[in-house]
Amino acid sequence: MFRRIARSYREAYTGLPGAVWLLSVVAFINRAGTMVFPFLTLYMTDALGFEVSTAGQVLSVYGLGAIVGGIGGGWMVDRIGSARTQLWSLLLAGVVFMALVPLQSPWWFIPGLAVLSITAEAFRPAAMAGITEYSVGTDAARSFGLLRLAVNLGMAIGPAAGGLLAAVAYHWLFIADGLTCWFAFVLLWFGMRRMAPPPSATAAEKVAGEGDAAGESAQAAVEEPTEVSPWRDPGFLFLLFLSLVYASLLFQIFSTMPVYLRDVLGMSEGRIGAILAFNALLIVAFEMVLTHELRNVDHLRLIGAGLLLTGLGLGLLAFGSSLAWVCVTVVVWTFGEMLMLPFSNALIARRAGAKNRGRYMGLYTSTWSVAFVIAPLGGTLIYERFGPDILWYTAGVIGLLCSLLCLRGEAALGKAEAA
Repeated sequence: MFRRIARSYREAYTGLPGAVWLLSVVAFINRAGTMVFPFLTLYMTDALGFEVSTAGQVLSVYGLGAIVGGIGGGWMVDRIGSARTQLWSLLLAGVVFMALVPLQSPWWFIPGLAVLSITAEAFRPAAMAGITEYSVGTDAARSFGLLRLAVNLGMAIGPAAGGLLAAVAYHWLFIADGLTCWFAFVLLWFGMRRMAPPPSATAAEKVAGEGDAAGESAQAAVEEPTEVSPWRDPGFLFLLFLSLVYASLLFQIFSTMPVYLRDVLGMSEGRIGAILAFNALLIVAFEMVLTHELRNVDHLRLIGAGLLLTGLGLGLLAFGSSLAWVCVTVVVWTFGEMLMLPFSNALIARRAGAKNRGRYMGLYTSTWSVAFVIAPLGGTLIYERFGPDILWYTAGVIGLLCSLLCLRGEAALGKAEAA
């Protein structure tokens, strides 16, 4: 049994292009500096004196800026390339992080946060486009799995270190985030000189699902590469809707859950950071192997299961208060995350043709930004008016309903393909 487990881990990591590894390492360094975001609500309520609902509104400003950053990043990818877009994003984001340190007035901090979101969020569509470009002839889900592993390994470091820095002074979070952006910039700058150019546009259109046998009727309906506008691609729009719902659930973990853990369960910032790091460590330990072992399972079914587990994990928060119970809920929604994201990313990547990859990825990442507008507003509103338990119940119901909708959508897409 142990040999089979070891073989599964080895097979999960072999055969991926060197450029995918480089881009994943850059993403790891960038995410290892993710210290501001997990503690932003606490920073605004403690250091800036905002009410919880006001902090939620300010987070939505970040989401609005992220929409601009995602679309703008996708536009830049189609014009200057994914690597150069990442370089500009990392460089400018580091500058803005440093500039936010002295901004204590809400009238200055809120516009600065909006500028940060535009510059920092342009990185995401560029990173995804870069992974897609270099995934030709490989399993795209594994390539995105490696990217997510790198991101979450960084997230295992960032929030944990951020919790320690926040206990000293919140401004250290901004400094650390800025420095890691610049470090990632330097690595990518030198790495670009050693990177071979991505495969040709003709080959890129076949993006990497060639060895992936999960091509049953419903999945084929959402995988077929296209050069049409993403707004005229029904399969892509359906996946965007599922991503919007999922992201709205997931962002409760970074907006309302830290406040709940501190104010209701009495946990410190350091413990909250350790809980978020536990999520990342689970992903590092299991996601690549899980993605490899489930590569032949219909991806839409896995997405539905991911939505169900994410909602269930959040809903379970209402039924316990100990650290052990919170960790159980983290395990549940983390496995939902591991089922949802690698496979949804792979399906979305396969929808795009070589000429409009940036637009597809920009619209996809902007959907997450829309969720970042919706989630803090809706989550903090329910939290304050009806109590946290109602919020967690609501998350559970949404996860259940959308997992059922995913199955119905799978059937509908399958019929459409058959017709």
